[in-house]
Amino acid sequence: MGFIGTLIVIRPGFIEINLATLAALGNGICYGFYLIITRKLSTSDNSLLTLLFAGTVGTIVMSLFMPGVWIQPSNSQWIMMALIGFIAAIAHLFIILSLKYADASKLAPLGYTEIITNILLSYYIFKELPDNWTYLGLSIIVLCGIYISRREYYLSRLYIGK
Repeated sequence: MGFIGTLIVIRPGFIEINLATLAALGNGICYGFYLIITRKLSTSDNSLLTLLFAGTVGTIVMSLFMPGVWIQPSNSQWIMMALIGFIAAIAHLFIILSLKYADASKLAPLGYTEIITNILLSYYIFKELPDNWTYLGLSIIVLCGIYISRREYYLSRLYIGK
């Protein structure tokens, strides 16, 4: 059902599927794998080591694409990039630590807060809001995530109770 919600947001056949749409879909798939791998590593590896490896792999992969699009940043842009990198590193560390102490199914609903902040930022920066179809698809995705989270909670309680 969550994938149906995603298809409602993307609307293949009704709107043009472009590189941005495919990149967003690919990003979601890669992020899912990232969470699964991070969850597996959190039981055996140090959280800072996991963060180091994730950052190193990301740097290497992105460095392959940079020569074709690189523009020399100004001093203020360098500072902004360093600040964003620092905040992202702290956020990734918190994700790694959270996956160490809780199941991904319990943490997933917290990720839906990103939808709200993205809508607010979209309005604030671009003066655009999603259309009704996007809201419908997002609602389906969020409701499916909450359902799975609740189901996993009840199943865990059922197995603990036995």
